[in-house]
This record gives sequence, C-alpha cells and structure tokens, in this order.
Amino acid sequence: MTRPLHKDHALHLEAIRETALAAADAAAAVTAHLQLEGNLLSAGRHTMRLRSGAAVYLIALGKAAPAMSRAAAGILEERLSSGVATLPKNTHRRPIAGIIDISAGHPLPDEGSLAAGRAVAELLATTRPVDLVLVLISGGGSAMLELPHPGISLDDLRKLNTLLLRSGAPIEDINLIRKSISQLKAGGLARMAAPAGVVALILSDVVDDPLTAIASGPTVLRRVRREQARLLIERLNLWAKIPAGVRAALGEEDVRPTRSRRPLNLLIGSNRQQSADRPGRGGGGPPTWISNKGAHDAHAWGSQGGRPAVCKTS
Repeated sequence: MTRPLHKDHALHLEAIRETALAAADAAAAVTAHLQLEGNLLSAGRHTMRLRSGAAVYLIALGKAAPAMSRAAAGILEERLSSGVATLPKNTHRRPIAGIIDISAGHPLPDEGSLAAGRAVAELLATTRPVDLVLVLISGGGSAMLELPHPGISLDDLRKLNTLLLRSGAPIEDINLIRKSISQLKAGGLARMAAPAGVVALILSDVVDDPLTAIASGPTVLRRVRREQARLLIERLNLWAKIPAGVRAALGEEDVRPTRSRRPLNLLIGSNRQQSADRPGRGGGGPPTWISNKGAHDAHAWGSQGGRPAVCKTS
C-alpha cells in the first residue's frame, strides 16, 4: 500500500488498520516464540529438552485459539500427542490430527464451554512428570473454557455472568468472582496438569497486560478466597440475585490449592508490545498512549481518545 499523505484521512486510517491487523496476527506470534529442533523446545528465551517418550499435550482457549493451535501444531508436528482447542461459534476449520475442536460461547459460557472443560480434565488426568502441557491463551478464554465447582450448573454460570457484565464492575473484580467458583481459573488448569510441566503462550486483551486477568489466569497460580468474592458481590448489591448454587459454593470453606510445578508463562503479544515493535508503519508517527488505567464508557472514551489523532493528522 502506498504511504498516504496526512491529509488523505481515509487512506491513512486504512493503512493504520492494516498495520494493526498484521501486528495482531496470532499465528505469527506463536511462530515467533515457539521453536522445536530435535528434542529441544524453545519458548521465547527458554529452552527445555523433551525426554524420549514424553507426551506433549496442547490446550488452546480463547478467540485466537484456532490460529494459535494451528501454528503450534505445525511446529510440534509428530511430537504433538493430543489436545483440545476451543473455537468461537460459527468457526470452522480443517481438523488437526490429535486435536479435539469444541465450539464454545462468548461472552457467556455455554454447553460447549463446559464440554471443553471436561475434555481438558480428561486429557490431563494421566499426565506424568516427563510430559509437557502447552497452553495457548487469548481473550475470551474465561468464557470459552470452563469447569465450575460441583453443584454449579450452566444456567447458574450464565445468570451470574450476565449479572456481572451488566453491573459495570471492573474486569478485575468480575474475574475474581469467576475464579472463586472455577476449577480452571487462577492457575487451576496448571494444577490440573500436574505433575507435568506447563508452558503458556499468552496474547493479552487486557489493559496493562496483567497475566492473572487474561482469560482469568488459568496458568497463573493464585489463591482466591471465597470471602473476597462474597464481599465484592455484596458491594455490587447482587448477593440476593445470584443463583442459589453459586451462593452455596461461595459459602463453603476455602480449600488450600494442591501443589504443582511453577508454570512458564510468556506474554507473546499485546497492544503495547505490538505498537512498540511497529512505530509509524501505518503511515504515521508513533502511537500516543492516552491511558492505561481506569474504566470508562467505550463510546465516550473512543470519542475523547480519537480527538488528538484527528487534530494531529489535519
């Protein structure tokens, strides 16, 4: 594309859009951070030796799971043992040998989300210390892969998530409540993978890139106390509205999480990383950071944030 003049607003914005889409290519991000040479697997700057006979399992969750899992499967080839990948609704692709594709809902979990959670639990039920679990995480994974605590139904989950999304609560608070009733969130997936090692490649869709918030941190070991979740729900005036199954789960005593090996969590893509790597390639200057804090109405914030850019290009 020919570099437009600043006065050519439409062409200029189109060039910026194309550059942004190229920078956010999920498959390219995996390819850039994952390599396999013989028995040596490199993830970012970390290299590990795959033992002879070791199984390599793949779990992909979130809206970028189709692209990320296909890229990883192409790198691992015959070393890939089996895996599970969530697919956004109405997404179809050619099957990948060994990987079970499960269509799952977003922003609300659905039966596919729970089916994917059960498939992951079954996949990881017989892992060994020599095995490796590669987890590919992207935005939307919190809804698309779920295994709630016993006694909480899909209908309970959907009602709770609807109430939380409509409450206007910050995503950090919503995720803390989600984590408190999930077997996979807050490091639950990594604990479930024990005694195998875990490597996670993570694409961020959250401001400031806190790994605990991206897809509710399934490979980030954190202890979530149910009392915190109860207090947040009460503060939002939602305690009487949430399903009885959720109230019952939050009323139980906290159980100390099982010990597991520390996962290797690598952030392989975010707004900040990609804009820093590609300054001015959209036909303009480097990006201007407006804010990385706070919660705002998207329409109002977009109008306010876009005004400086329009002024600079006119």
